[in-house]
Amino acid sequence: MKPIISRAEVALDYPDKTYMGIFEHESRYAVDATAEAFIIKFEHHGAERKTVDIHVAHMLFAHILEDLAELMQRQPPMDEMHADAILESLAKLKGALSHAHAKKAKRRA
Repeated sequence: MKPIISRAEVALDYPDKTYMGIFEHESRYAVDATAEAFIIKFEHHGAERKTVDIHVAHMLFAHILEDLAELMQRQPPMDEMHADAILESLAKLKGALSHAHAKKAKRRA
């Protein structure tokens, strides 16, 4: 697991109860992937131990990225430091997906 250097917030809102969790500097995260989904895990150890696992199906993840792209076109520009970090991470994801896709296509041929 890697340390969280900024912040993640999670809220589950049920009709009779709301659960909220904030994961910051003393917390950690991990990512994983299955054939069907991406998995994000947040953990906080200490006096108030919290763990959240989020499973997002690949197609839903693609739709979320599309929606974020549309949203960003309507928003004021993001600061350069955060925009550059996100662009670099998206480029790495694109490269990894393209490589895996090409490898799979090569095996089929």
